[in-house]
Amino acid sequence: MLPMTAASMCDLIEAYTGNTTAGAALAHVNVGYARVLGGLIPGSVPPRSHIWSFTRPYAEITLAATVTGTATGVYDDDAEQTTITATTGIFCPEHDGDTITVTDVGDLTIVDYTSSTVVVADEGEDFEAKAVSLPTNGIYDLPADFGGLVNDLFYPNEDDDSESYIRTGAVERILALRRDNPDVGDPEQCAVAPKAFTAATGQRWQLWVYPRPDAARIWRYRYNILPAALTDAAVYCVGSPMIDLAVLYAAYASAEHDMAHKPGYYEQLFAQQLAGAIAADARNVLYEPLSTRYS
Repeated sequence: MLPMTAASMCDLIEAYTGNTTAGAALAHVNVGYARVLGGLIPGSVPPRSHIWSFTRPYAEITLAATVTGTATGVYDDDAEQTTITATTGIFCPEHDGDTITVTDVGDLTIVDYTSSTVVVADEGEDFEAKAVSLPTNGIYDLPADFGGLVNDLFYPNEDDDSESYIRTGAVERILALRRDNPDVGDPEQCAVAPKAFTAATGQRWQLWVYPRPDAARIWRYRYNILPAALTDAAVYCVGSPMIDLAVLYAAYASAEHDMAHKPGYYEQLFAQQLAGAIAADARNVLYEPLSTRYS
């Protein structure tokens, strides 16, 4: 199979429809792409969808043990405390009691959390625009195309296999555990949480861990991806070249439907190509049931 770029598919659709309006062909290609990724198995009763192996990649996430930034401190002689203001939000409620290291000043103990940019430390001195570091807040960004975990995260450096898989639960549980014991340690639980929505980027997600790590670690995991729409450029479909012909014929079918206002010849070709791609993908992957994980 030869891979096809989105641009080459658009060229073929333009030749078929005669419509060279910018974006017209691309719209059909993306409709086709979405249909293929949906994986609806042709002729299945009741309707069933195929889960494409390439939409569930393996990945690694590095759990840093420290967070760094730049901050300014104002010392209060009466209270014998230093109010530390960071240029970006690096603080969290769990930092109460943690040590913050300030360049050229030394280690200070945080005694009060005010906001993500302000904490109060015991003792200290005035300082301006100094580099600071302190234990991580235990919150890590997941990939931009993250669409959910396939299974539990895995810590490959754990000697005990039964403890290599990290328990996944609700964010509320992580918060409750941190409330009861905010200390750092060997992370053993985590939760996936949505970030505040931004229209320009779409939904993004974070991983919260407990306890906050006392040393850097690398976890492995498998997740469902949310592929981005194609552009009329030299870019490939996820899973290319396995699904390229299915996407192309789905694009033809979309254009054909627009012109004839009913399914036609290319709808049949699409169903054939999709069935073939699903069969090829199924031959390439062997899934181990999660129930055998600890056997």
